[in-house]
Amino acid sequence: MSLVPMIILTAILALFLGFYYFSLIISIAIWFPHRARAKWVALVESPAIDAFRWFWKWIAPAWLVTVTVAIAFIAIRLAAVL
Repeated sequence: MSLVPMIILTAILALFLGFYYFSLIISIAIWFPHRARAKWVALVESPAIDAFRWFWKWIAPAWLVTVTVAIAFIAIRLAAVL
């Protein structure tokens, strides 16, 4: 059994989850600044942040589930072949 496909799948999953949680941390940092500065307040009230919140509410969970299921399906198929 070759470990290369499993290493590749693990790397893809790690990159995906890393991006997801890094983006989540950035969004929390934007939404809850420790010190309310004028630029933070302007950023939090901007339409771009509304779009970002909509993304996290609707798109990101569906994307996370879809990619996770796809990676699991590929891993199962590779395990069956190898």
